[in-house]
Amino acid sequence: MLQLSGTRAMPTHELFGIEIPMYIGVIFQGTSEGAYVAVVGLFVADRLFIQKTKNWKEGLVGILVIMLGLPLISMVRNGIQTPNVGYVDIPSRRLMFTPIGSIFIATFVIIAVVWILKTNPEFRRRAFYMFLGMVLLAVCFTVLEWVGGTRWIEVGPESGPWIRAEPLFEFGALAYDVVVEIAALYIPFFAIPCAFRLIKPTEAV
Repeated sequence: MLQLSGTRAMPTHELFGIEIPMYIGVIFQGTSEGAYVAVVGLFVADRLFIQKTKNWKEGLVGILVIMLGLPLISMVRNGIQTPNVGYVDIPSRRLMFTPIGSIFIATFVIIAVVWILKTNPEFRRRAFYMFLGMVLLAVCFTVLEWVGGTRWIEVGPESGPWIRAEPLFEFGALAYDVVVEIAALYIPFFAIPCAFRLIKPTEAV
């Protein structure tokens, strides 16, 4: 949706160096950036916070190996890069507050909030811990990507030129990305199967 509307720039889609059609690429991208983060966030939350499934070792392994290991491998392989601020052909550049994107985010966040308020206490508690788990994971890989020079915030007219945002503004924008665009936005990945009773209340504690 973001790519079709021009909100997100993704000139090519590649899998292991082989260019693939956009309709296949967006499926892989949506899975890796959406469902993957939600599932891993729930896994970590269950291991760190839920008494019935608490296992600190598995939770820490999930954080260290899955969310820290992959960005660290990328940093070792590619080194710490200098952000190409203002460069036109940056893969996956996107505008943060377009009308379509903002409506999309607001819709899913409202769904999450309404469901949390109306659902039973067991689901509500697990959703809250899932939110914390996703925040924790998102902070980990966002900080590593920022340090590695592959994630930054630019400001300027929509058509350019763009400059690097001031540190405080950049911190706020990245924090918004972590808390709203990732953690809050992905709660429906848990809410929807719960609403359709694919997950039972007794499985949520």
